[in-house]
Amino acid sequence: MRIPKYLVQGIKLAQGSEIEIKYYNQSLVIKPKKQKEYALKELVKGITPKNRHKIIFDGPDIGKEKTIW
Repeated sequence: MRIPKYLVQGIKLAQGSEIEIKYYNQSLVIKPKKQKEYALKELVKGITPKNRHKIIFDGPDIGKEKTIW
């Protein structure tokens, strides 16, 4: 289905955006799918030793930075 550009821009969609399509009052209603909002605490709870990245030392300190490990 093609949707006119002015309508797509009006609801801030882009190519590949996820949408919800509902039937309401003999009409199709198309709206952007809501993105889940995350809280930092919720994300940090998911950090485990298994999914953490290893520390990478990439050379000596430059400027005012200081390596602490």
